[in-house]
Amino acid sequence: GECPDMETLYRQIAEDVLLQNQKDWNKALRKTVVQWVSDQAEVALTNEMIEAELRSEWERLEAQVLKRLGYGDDVIAASWLAWQAHEELFTQMGYRLKDALVLRQIALQEQLVVEDDEAMAVMMAISDTFGGPSPEDLFFEMRRSKQLDSIVAQMESEKAIDFLISRLTLIC
Repeated sequence: GECPDMETLYRQIAEDVLLQNQKDWNKALRKTVVQWVSDQAEVALTNEMIEAELRSEWERLEAQVLKRLGYGDDVIAASWLAWQAHEELFTQMGYRLKDALVLRQIALQEQLVVEDDEAMAVMMAISDTFGGPSPEDLFFEMRRSKQLDSIVAQMESEKAIDFLISRLTLIC
């Protein structure tokens, strides 16, 4: 919107910057807590587990797009080979998988479950934001296609991170 004067504009900019800094700090804190807890955990990951996770990510981010664009099997196969050739992707996927497994264990241990009404609230937000089917139809379609499992897993991870942060003692 329009500001009546420069002082109001400066005040609004300062508030926006402060809010963004708070969001950035919160995100960095959450990431640091997960990394610290994950570093303390001993999790045995096999190359097969990491490769399966990498393949799942590739299929979600690239293979489906290539198929929709009409590319042939040779291009899709070359794409997968390119992903496999990036050692850094494999390493990062290992870290992400370990973090996910550690957070999943915390969620199970602390009984941090996502109830259907919580998942439905997310479906309502998605439906409101993007339109399309009703939240109930979206919920049942995502449950049928197993996409809901991914959303619930992410919500459980967020609950586990909230739990860990609630246990932090900050010394200033």
